[in-house]
Amino acid sequence: MKKRLLLMALALLPLAGCRSERKSVEERVMELCSYIPDHGLADDADKYLTDSYMCAYSEAMDIPEWVEYAGEIGEKEFLFYFVSGNGTSETVYKLIDLRMTDRTHAEADIQILQKREDGTVDANPFRTGTMLLVLEDGVWKLDDFDGTKEQCLQFVRKTREELRSGAALDSLKTSGWEEEDFIERFQHDVEQFYDKYGRDEKTSAVFSSETIPASVEIRMRGVSYPEDAEIGLEDLRYLRLSHLDFDGREQVGEMVCNKAVADDLLAIFQALYEARYPIRSIRLIDDFEGDDEASMAADNTSCFNYRRKTGMRSLSKHALGLAVDVNPLENPYVRPGRVRPAGGADYADRTKDFPHKIDKDDLCYKLFREHGFSWGGTWQSVKDYQHFEK
Repeated sequence: MKKRLLLMALALLPLAGCRSERKSVEERVMELCSYIPDHGLADDADKYLTDSYMCAYSEAMDIPEWVEYAGEIGEKEFLFYFVSGNGTSETVYKLIDLRMTDRTHAEADIQILQKREDGTVDANPFRTGTMLLVLEDGVWKLDDFDGTKEQCLQFVRKTREELRSGAALDSLKTSGWEEEDFIERFQHDVEQFYDKYGRDEKTSAVFSSETIPASVEIRMRGVSYPEDAEIGLEDLRYLRLSHLDFDGREQVGEMVCNKAVADDLLAIFQALYEARYPIRSIRLIDDFEGDDEASMAADNTSCFNYRRKTGMRSLSKHALGLAVDVNPLENPYVRPGRVRPAGGADYADRTKDFPHKIDKDDLCYKLFREHGFSWGGTWQSVKDYQHFEK
């Protein structure tokens, strides 16, 4: 009897541990719900924000526009705005749902309520948001809030390029700004920026690979990554890839791939970027609700999507993150009586010459082949001119 009771107690220990961890996260979220709108973020912010979040904030504080803004409203208010995306502290945060995605990651849905001048709170939330929390060095910390971190980093990257090229200051001078003192202070901050990052007008291209971040996992789950997926997230990598769009503008795209081909894809897309090879867009299939047809119709270059082969039961190489479709509108999937995407019908005849066409003389084809990928344009029964797989 004693032995049976002991075994039952041991069996309940993991459950008790989960409950204890959940309680710990819940307490931390409640603390953040009070801490963020009270503008206390600048006080010991590193105790509440993950290292990557603090790093993002540090990058933002190198941007002269934001240095000026922070100087005008105060650093606490600026950090609050950076984290919450909300320009006013007259709010109340209320926890409405908490989910443990695994032992080190959690999501908390928050209602943001407006506080009236008389101190009462509007019962109807004007916004909801999702906090992403990560267990870092034994402490639950905020890693993102409604994608604000990535949005800010995108702005930082864009502004850095404008600063390097001088476009930011030129724009400010020609915008009718009347405060000369502001222009002078901005110019001073720009000079400090140059001292730190140099005056090279070339862009700071981004070619990075990392394990799937919590914010990306949230976007993927139930969309490109179903619950019954036979590949683990640990076998996938999140890539950020600089490229030129069809208008010649610098963009930074996102791609999820198998870790086995991550280095290959970084090298391929960096070579394409350096050759100024145009790619209309590189976005996660999740931005299209996992709909491959919608992604192709938008001429979107993508990789991972846990799906079956077209018209078959077996898994596609995309389901393993081992296939990439490039500029699919101009390089469609073609079989007798069918073209995908439908808008690619004008490009099905490969004897014609037109921009963005992939053939054996194309740089994109050559680079993928150099890295051991096969090309769907050489298949026999069907032709998939957008498709490279390994």
